[in-house]
Order: sequence, then structure tokens, then C-alpha cells
Amino acid sequence: MNLEKIKSDLSYDPETGLLKWQNHKKKYLVGELAFMAENNEGYRQGVYLGNQYKAHRLIWFIYYGSWPKGQIDHINGNKSDNRIINLRDVSAKENRRNSKRQSNNTSGYSGVYFENSMNKWRSVIYIDRKRKHIGYSDTAEEAAILRKAAEQEYNFHENHGRN
Repeated sequence: MNLEKIKSDLSYDPETGLLKWQNHKKKYLVGELAFMAENNEGYRQGVYLGNQYKAHRLIWFIYYGSWPKGQIDHINGNKSDNRIINLRDVSAKENRRNSKRQSNNTSGYSGVYFENSMNKWRSVIYIDRKRKHIGYSDTAEEAAILRKAAEQEYNFHENHGRN
């Protein structure tokens, strides 16, 4: 992929995170927003030169002049927010350490659930895809404090576990 060709066809505004067409295309007007369709995961994407691209990866290439080495993490968790300050090139492991709380969570805290057999709240954390027991607590709030301490110990992003 030729960076100069992309920059002649698309402009990127790092303040808004938006891509716009710069050259007249058969179906696009100059200045028209590009890559605005969201896929089923919430990422903006589109077709360019016959290939499907996620907008954030193309933006990284335009802004930095090279393709990301890993995954692009949307720091604030909003997958359609492609402002450059919200994007970072990370490993898959690092990206998992900035994920939202799972939809099936019932405690309100990542890694915290009620253990019926113990009649206590249990804190766990996944490190290298293996579950590690942190501890038991009388309340969900106490278990969440244990979990947050473990997140800091293992360098999870501060936004990990958000809604």
C-alpha cells in the first residue's frame, strides 16, 4: 500500500478522528466522510482500492507512516472514536488488559463473583489466559478492592472493567 496514494485520496483530522475523501471518486464527493459504516463489533470500516479496512488501522498508517505492529487499542473503549490520542499500538495481551466489563457480569466488578460453596465473594484475574485466585471477601466491594490491586500489580490499564 502506497502512503502517498492514500494521503492523496484521504485526509485525516486527528482532533476529530474522521477520515474524508480528498479526490473525486465515482461514488464519493470531495470532503465526504469516509469509513463511517460500523461493523458488528462497533469499529468503523470501509472499502478502499477493493480491500476492506478498519478505519483505525488505516488512520494509524496515515498518521505514523507505517502499519501498526500489533492491535490498535481504543483507550477509552469507544471503538468509533478514532482520534489519535485515543489510539495506541499494543499486543493482544495488552489490549485484553483494557477491556470492558463482560456483559454477563452480575457483581458490577470485573473478576468478582459470588462463590456459593464458600458463601463469599471471590476475586480472580486472568494472567496469560490462566485464572489466578486472588482471595475471598465478605462483600463485593472488598473483593473489588482486591481485584483492583491485582490489576495494578499486573499492569492492567486504568480503564479495564469499565461499562
